[in-house]
Amino acid sequence: MANSKRRKALLAALSLFFFSIAAVWAYLAFYKTTAHTGYIETTGVVEAREAEITSKISGRLEWLCCAEGAAIKAGDVLARLDSKELSARVATEDAAVESAKDAVAEAVVALDNARALNEAAVFEVKAGEADTSQVKSLLDDAVGDFKRARGLFKAGYLSKKELDAAKASYNSLKAQYGAAGARTQRAQANLTNTGVNIRGSQARITTLKAKVTEAGAKRNVAAAQFEDAAIKSPMDGVVVYKSFEAGETVSPGVSIYTVHDLGALHVRADVEETEIHRIKLGHRASVYPAGQPGRVFEARVSAINPVGGFATQRDSTRGRPDIKTFKVEAVILKPDGALKSGMTVNIRFIEAETEGAAK
Repeated sequence: MANSKRRKALLAALSLFFFSIAAVWAYLAFYKTTAHTGYIETTGVVEAREAEITSKISGRLEWLCCAEGAAIKAGDVLARLDSKELSARVATEDAAVESAKDAVAEAVVALDNARALNEAAVFEVKAGEADTSQVKSLLDDAVGDFKRARGLFKAGYLSKKELDAAKASYNSLKAQYGAAGARTQRAQANLTNTGVNIRGSQARITTLKAKVTEAGAKRNVAAAQFEDAAIKSPMDGVVVYKSFEAGETVSPGVSIYTVHDLGALHVRADVEETEIHRIKLGHRASVYPAGQPGRVFEARVSAINPVGGFATQRDSTRGRPDIKTFKVEAVILKPDGALKSGMTVNIRFIEAETEGAAK
């Protein structure tokens, strides 16, 4: 019984000893790779600069340029929507613009006519006022003459005929004065009316010019939509996915093609929170593609996500139930076509001290 207990104690002690040795070895190995190598090594995925080719307007796809794998250039037309209705709308809006411009031109002619009539009315008023003033002066003289004639007639120095002549002259000038005043009033009323017509024409021109602007804006929208029927690539690249075929209807914002720029590659890797402080923007990195022994691609850290996320696996072997990681991107400096988007690679992020020493 005692021997059995001693044996169990010995086995427990040996187990504890070997576990301690293994723990120390694991710690030293981990510490060596993470703290003394001068780099952090992990796996990553090669990604390309990506563009989703979408339509700004809805419509039926009339034509698509190419299949997956085709090389394209920035500005190439990749797809066309049926644009018959759009073309007709542009023509309609063009006609509306021209009609609005014609209306403005007619209003300008009406304004010119109103101004000409106004100038004539001003002349008539001035002429009427001058005529009235002249007749008034003659009438004043005739009034004096008639008064004197009546006095002389009563004193017996003037005949009845001469008195009647003075009276007739007075009555005639009085009638002329009334007629001149009436003409002047009509001229002034006409002047007022022409002024109203001028202001009305000016207001109409302002309104019609606003309609020209509105029609032009509608025309520009129609023209822009017509141009949007030709869907172009924003960059050089390769078509990696085609989502539609000719004849199908596409909605705004829905991807028609996915294009990758294989000349702008980066590696995306998840780095644990215990190591992320060792990586800085601009640090050098080395990329080792799987299945290509001896190939190394130089890279630079271009982005570090400031917000961490939980990894997809739980590392229970190190006693860490939740592993938090940060996404890091490193741009491939000289891609030569060997790296493809979606490849899994090994990547070493070089620390600044090691990088400086290497220089």
